Amino acid sequence: MAEEIIRKMYLEKLDEFRDRPDLIKIITGVRRSGKSTLLAQFRNRLESAGEKAVSINLEEKRFSITTKRELNSYIAEMMATPQDYILLDEVQYVTGWEDVINTLRSNGANVYVTGSNAKILSSEFDTAIAGRYAEIHILPFSFAEFLERYPPKGEIRTEQRFDQFLVQGGMPILNLDDPAGKNRTIMEGVYDSIVNRDVVSRSKMDPATIRRMTDFMYSNVGNITTVSSLASGSGVSDSRTVDRYLDALTDSFIFYKVNTFDLIGKKIMKVKAKYYASDTGLRNTALGHTDDGAAGILENIVFLELIRRGYEVVIGSYRDYEVDFTARIDGVTEFYQVAKTLSGNATISREERPLKLLGDKETKIILTLDRDLPGEKNGIRYMNLIDFLLNEY
Repeated sequence: MAEEIIRKMYLEKLDEFRDRPDLIKIITGVRRSGKSTLLAQFRNRLESAGEKAVSINLEEKRFSITTKRELNSYIAEMMATPQDYILLDEVQYVTGWEDVINTLRSNGANVYVTGSNAKILSSEFDTAIAGRYAEIHILPFSFAEFLERYPPKGEIRTEQRFDQFLVQGGMPILNLDDPAGKNRTIMEGVYDSIVNRDVVSRSKMDPATIRRMTDFMYSNVGNITTVSSLASGSGVSDSRTVDRYLDALTDSFIFYKVNTFDLIGKKIMKVKAKYYASDTGLRNTALGHTDDGAAGILENIVFLELIRRGYEVVIGSYRDYEVDFTARIDGVTEFYQVAKTLSGNATISREERPLKLLGDKETKIILTLDRDLPGEKNGIRYMNLIDFLLNEY
């Protein structure tokens, strides 16, 4: 069995809020991204520090705890003091859970919960909690975590591990030491559970249409997408229905929507957006192949890394040109272009042109799988994409 990876970055974020029992800490993320394991690791950390933690997996107990009254009684029996830590996994299985945890919080408990759907932060929740919460969003393994779990060995170098990462993705439930067929069966089960339990069952939408739309979106990661192109690609004629399906897919964190931002007019362009997959392994499982679309897949990996590092990300639009990512953090804006290779003058010109138009004061980076790269020129830094993913930040 592959070694369990300690999710250090996320544990540190959970630790940061230990002194804020007035806030409910909500861990969100796509199903099977490691939320339950993270909560277990946090519980171990608390208990090692001598803290009392009441931990309940509500997915396991969804048949015995179904109401807020039952949940409240169960927690009360297990608590030693009103100030205990309360860790509730997959809390959305209990209707009215918001009232229970708000009462616990009001009485001094330090509450952490997980959920696999953005609806956990619905208007009903916000009404009950009145803004007294902090969201910690978790992603599947980064490439650095993937490499920690599967270090290079023998003839398998870092570059080969990266190829595996593109195909397999970062779902912690996988084990590269298992047969490929077994892992595919596991990923098919994960994908089916997300679609059927987190999308279809909650939205009451047509499963076949959901599948067509996910296939179309997975095939077009990295491409500008409009409601009309989605409607055409998935066979849905009504734009309002497309919007509802998109909401369901992004609420379940299968996809992330990235808006296009007019860098001159300084405004969001509402018609155009890109959708990136939460995990490349899920994408490849859904499509039944790993194909091709290398440029879009590399963009997908970079996008996930940027949001993992805390950036706010949009697609930059400058006149007739596109900047792959305009990323903001701590008041600083950085611009990124992503290309599989810069071989050929035409490719170099295409990637450099929009960045040159932005002026000399901005941080501008081109990421590529090439190793033989020029030094900084025209205010543009050139960086190997794998090195970027493994850099400390």
